[in-house]
Amino acid sequence: MSNLFWIFYPYTTITIFFSGYIYTYFTRRYYWSARSFQLLSKSTHSLASNLFHYGIIVVLLGHLFGIVLPASVLIAVGISYSLHITLAFYLGAVFGIITIIGLIWLLAISYTTRAVNSLSITDHLVYILLALVLITGLINTLVVHPDYENTVAPWFQGLITFHPNPNLMENTPLILQIHIALSFLLYALWPFSRLVHVFTFPITYLWRPYIVYRRHEFYKVFKRN
Repeated sequence: MSNLFWIFYPYTTITIFFSGYIYTYFTRRYYWSARSFQLLSKSTHSLASNLFHYGIIVVLLGHLFGIVLPASVLIAVGISYSLHITLAFYLGAVFGIITIIGLIWLLAISYTTRAVNSLSITDHLVYILLALVLITGLINTLVVHPDYENTVAPWFQGLITFHPNPNLMENTPLILQIHIALSFLLYALWPFSRLVHVFTFPITYLWRPYIVYRRHEFYKVFKRN
């Protein structure tokens, strides 16, 4: 891929990401939700949801500490290069597999029940992209073993500081480049799909009144009386 691609493409998708959140918040407030399909499905999906969400949280944290933070910071807190590689392999493999299992389970519930009727075109595209990102990421972790420390990490840190060096991406494996390109495309679609709820912080839950739920039998007795 062209070196210019690794400058303009990530900045373009991230711009769409943030502007998309602003657009959704002010013009499509109803869609600022995961629009849970739990009530539309007879199957319980709490376990599948937990597998996916806890798995993806660890995977994202791994990317945060492994790519976003400079190597000097990791060394300062006692994480050497070899330890970093070991943690990336085992944690990435275990929680990557857990995340994929959870996603497949959730998709199976979604596409085999009435919940499929609540999915938008963007949701379908995001599910496909999310699956491809996870699969290519797992291939990189288990098979390719790319040198993140000297390629992707400094390139990404350069993006954050507005001093990108696209030359760092020249020698990265193709499957890793595909993984990164798909990830940024996912960010561009993120605010327009169910994933928009990820950055929702329900602060009002701290002081809003409790919601009281009563069993159906209570209303039968109440009605007879």
